[in-house]
Amino acid sequence: MKFKKLEVYGFKSFADKLPVEFGEGITAIVGPNGCGKSNVADSIRWVLGEQSAKLLRGNNMQDVIFNGTEKRKSMSFSEVNLYFDNTDHQLFANMDYTEVVISRRLYRSGESQYLINGTPCRLKDITDLLRDGGMGREGYSIIGQGRIDELLSSKPEDRRTIFEEAAGISKFKSRKLESERKLVRTRDNMSRVNDILREKERQLEPLMKQAETAKKYLEFHEQLRFNEINAYIYQRETANHSKFVIGERLKGVIDEIALRQQENDQLIKDYRSIMESRETVDKDIESLRDKLVVLTVGIADKAGEIKLLNQQLSHLKENNQTLSDENTGLIALKKENENVLVNKKVELADLQVQLRQAEIDRANKNDEFLAAADELTANADEVANARREELEAIEKLTDIKSNMSRLLAERDGLNERVADFESRLKEFVAKIDELEPRAKELSNAVIKAETDKNVAVDELNKAYAKSNALAAEINELNADFDDVSNTYHTKKGQYRILYDIKTSYDSYNNSVKNLLIDAKNNKELSSKIEGVVAELINVKPKFETAIEMALGAAIQNIVVRTEDDAKYLVDHLKRNRRGRVTFLPISSVKPRDIDFRYSSFINGKGCYGKASDVITFDPKYSRVIEGLLGGTVIVEDMDTAVSLARATGYSFKIVTLDGDIINPQGSITGGSKNDRNFSNIFTHERELKELTTTLAEIERKLSVLSAKKAELNSQKAILDNTVKELREKAHAYEVEQATKSETLSSVNVDLQQAQKDYIALKYVFDRDTARIAEITESIDSVGELEELIKTKRAVASEQNESKQKQIEELRSKHDKLRDEVTALVIKVNGLSTAADSLSADIERLESDIESSSQKISANNEQIEANKISAKEVDNKLNILAESEGESDSDKVKAVKEQLATLDEYKKNVINEISVIDEKRTKYAELLQQLNERKLNEEYQLSKVDTDIENMEQRIAEEYMLDYEGCLQFKAAEFDITQASPMINKLKRQIAALGNVNIDAIEQSKVVAEEFNNLDSQRIDLERAEEDLVKIIKELSAEMLSIFNDQFEKIRTNFVKIFKELFDGGNADLLLLESDDPLAAGVEIVAQPPQKKLQSISLLSGGEKALTAIAILFAILKLKPMPFCVLDEIEAALDDANASRFAKYLRRFSEETQFIVITHRKPTMELADNLYGVTMEEKGVSKIVSVKLSEAVQHAAEKIGA
Repeated sequence: MKFKKLEVYGFKSFADKLPVEFGEGITAIVGPNGCGKSNVADSIRWVLGEQSAKLLRGNNMQDVIFNGTEKRKSMSFSEVNLYFDNTDHQLFANMDYTEVVISRRLYRSGESQYLINGTPCRLKDITDLLRDGGMGREGYSIIGQGRIDELLSSKPEDRRTIFEEAAGISKFKSRKLESERKLVRTRDNMSRVNDILREKERQLEPLMKQAETAKKYLEFHEQLRFNEINAYIYQRETANHSKFVIGERLKGVIDEIALRQQENDQLIKDYRSIMESRETVDKDIESLRDKLVVLTVGIADKAGEIKLLNQQLSHLKENNQTLSDENTGLIALKKENENVLVNKKVELADLQVQLRQAEIDRANKNDEFLAAADELTANADEVANARREELEAIEKLTDIKSNMSRLLAERDGLNERVADFESRLKEFVAKIDELEPRAKELSNAVIKAETDKNVAVDELNKAYAKSNALAAEINELNADFDDVSNTYHTKKGQYRILYDIKTSYDSYNNSVKNLLIDAKNNKELSSKIEGVVAELINVKPKFETAIEMALGAAIQNIVVRTEDDAKYLVDHLKRNRRGRVTFLPISSVKPRDIDFRYSSFINGKGCYGKASDVITFDPKYSRVIEGLLGGTVIVEDMDTAVSLARATGYSFKIVTLDGDIINPQGSITGGSKNDRNFSNIFTHERELKELTTTLAEIERKLSVLSAKKAELNSQKAILDNTVKELREKAHAYEVEQATKSETLSSVNVDLQQAQKDYIALKYVFDRDTARIAEITESIDSVGELEELIKTKRAVASEQNESKQKQIEELRSKHDKLRDEVTALVIKVNGLSTAADSLSADIERLESDIESSSQKISANNEQIEANKISAKEVDNKLNILAESEGESDSDKVKAVKEQLATLDEYKKNVINEISVIDEKRTKYAELLQQLNERKLNEEYQLSKVDTDIENMEQRIAEEYMLDYEGCLQFKAAEFDITQASPMINKLKRQIAALGNVNIDAIEQSKVVAEEFNNLDSQRIDLERAEEDLVKIIKELSAEMLSIFNDQFEKIRTNFVKIFKELFDGGNADLLLLESDDPLAAGVEIVAQPPQKKLQSISLLSGGEKALTAIAILFAILKLKPMPFCVLDEIEAALDDANASRFAKYLRRFSEETQFIVITHRKPTMELADNLYGVTMEEKGVSKIVSVKLSEAVQHAAEKIGA
């Protein structure tokens, strides 16, 4: 036994989960028409991977999901499981499991799942697994309704499939198809690789040229770097010596300036010291004059004293006049110095202007000097060129005269060639004129196709991104839907269990249950019953246990309207022996209540009140409910219950929330609660209501999710179509671009070749034409050349003298300009020094003006003091009006002598000041000259540093090296004299290269590497193509060989079985001729007994069926199947042929397990197992199993006894 069991759930009419176990031999499935027998075969076909809804007798695949009936809702999914016995590992050799389960699920949303042993897998995995086990939906594992007619009426080419499956070449065919698909993909890849290779080749050629240019640039650059770095090193190393020499000269000038400045400073110091001596002498003279006045006053008499005072007064006035005169002189000197200062400043400004002008003149003169040097060089070159032209003309004349005959012959030959070239050039021009517009047109088309392709690719990428995002959203939504769906099915299962318990009354005792079941089927009984107490009240979860214990057995009492109704129901129970039931007539049951005296107690802490007050019910049942619970109080716990019972004298029943009871008689009932049949009645009712609400909410969520899924799937489908269209569009543009590019490349090659040929031919044509003109000109110009040479010699002789004179003049001008430039440089330095000297004079004059100002202020103060003294003298004259005294004539004489000495000394001091002023002027001029020399030396010194800095900056910017870094490139025998011209030459060569793409070297390597890699890929693809072609060829040969061999065996079996089934006749299977032997159709020839050979289409329905059955048995004889499902294939046979078919089926059942859907008696009689398919509930199929072998054995044993 290979096929153990079939499980269906929600598939077509199988609403409930039904297992169907299959045994060895033949299993027959019977039942009336429309009961769902064929759904069994459809379920097996479906789980094996059938994708055609039409073959499953539906419009779409969702039609296989149970669609509901009048009493049942539709299901949201369908599931089928096939169980296979793999204990011996012969059926599925590659599976390690002893039992293999193949499953398929389908949801109404369209989602589908395939599983092997509960593990999700692909349809391909199942197909491969079945094919390895000798089964498949395409073959003959399942022969359904209409397949018999289809086998005989279909085209011979379509009929071949079942024979290929039987021959076992389906897996080879699958491999061949896969290889052919790989071959197509390989060739597509080859096409793409070749396109890319052509593009890379097109890129590589210019890159290689750029790389060559870049290499030359690097070579020149390296040489330039070598020369510049070594020139820099030479300049830096030799600069120290130059700087040392200039530094020594500069040091001597600075030392001399310091010495002269020191001497000048000493002169200034002496000048200031003499000026101070002059001031001291002036003060001494003034003091002696005062003393002379005093002595004169002491000697003279009163008149003399007055006279002396008058003289003193006169002297004071004279002194004031002297001071005033001196101030006038000082003011004049100050003004003069201020004027000189202004002049000096003006002179300094003029000097600065002259300095700037001199610098400009120096620059201009330097430009003139350079221009003169260029002009001198040009004239010298002109003289040399004139001499060279004369020599060339002489040589040319000599050549023409010596080769005259050869030139004439050469010109004739060239004229013939030029005529031929001219004709060919016209042809090339016509071809180029034809190809250029075509190339331009194709180039525009390629650009447009590429642009369109890029746009399409961008749109495709955007569409892919949207599709991926939408797919992620759909996956997330599917996960949510699965979660909600699983929750729904779980809750639905719980609801069904509770609903079944409720509708089957399993919670009640048998008497109540039987009466309620009878009432369901008896309207009169049902009209007498109001309901069970448990169903008529609503209890909160908190009080369920307490109310259940309070009611006790009364929870199952049945409420009726009147005593007569109760009597009727009691009679029914007795009459039908249904047991005993307690009835509660509304009309006779008396309500109970608790004495109002205990109101304060039952409303106290821990008490919830009367039991009838904590529940809800229809008011019409109030008498019954009050009768049952009106005398019962619900409390929190046992402590509260005991306290309340004692306080009220055990006047009523008390029940705790845990179900413990204190009865009015004083008895206490409590402990753990027994699990009785009627327990949890309240819980069931509550859970049913909660589940109803929950299921409604989940269904709403499922509806929303389904709608959203449908919307997203619709969007995804639209987007997938868009992606497909965009992909096809992009591919079309890519193909168009490749086609146009290839055509363009071909046209460009032709155009380039034509242009190259034209250029080459034009070059030869122009060269030959020029040569003809040159020869003609040479021949015609012999006389002219002779005259020209004669003229040139005369002119040259005359011009040489003129040129030589002009060159001498230019050389003289060159030397003069050089001297002028030097003079201007010295002038600039002199002006700069003079400006510095004027600045020093201005500083000195400003100091003298300040000194004069101070002296004037001091004199003015002295004048004021003299005025005060004069006033005092006037006072003394008034006092000494009558006084007399003696004078000391000797003292007066001594004072006068001192005054004479001081006056002489003052005269000598003034002369000495004059001498020092002359020395100061000379020293200023000398210092100016020394400063000019210093500036010149400093300029030469700074020029050395500037040159080095400029070179150092270039080295740093261009080569990113410092001096230490340059030393590694130092050449031992570097010639600085050759370096400068070489540097200039290298710079010209680099400039001549134009724009250089340094990256081209690396880019060319990368592109070349990519080209080589692609070329390797091309070679690999070509090898892969060869291998695939070889594999396809080998597979085709092997398939053909196997098929022909197996087909011949099937043919032999068919001929034999046909005769056995038809009890004679002739039949055959023929392979039709075809260009492709693997596609040759199969023709069936059948001749029943006593009939002529005819077309199979003319056979009767029974004959067609029996012929097809003969083919089936012929195949099974060659290759027994593990199992085979036959769906009413013998329906068209009469009883005799049906019996013959059944016997044949029994013969093959030893090796093949048959599941036969039938309604023919002979087939049923020979079946080992029999299943009946019924529809107890309309639209819902159920299966009943009967083991015929066991029934026969049981019957035999009974007869024997």
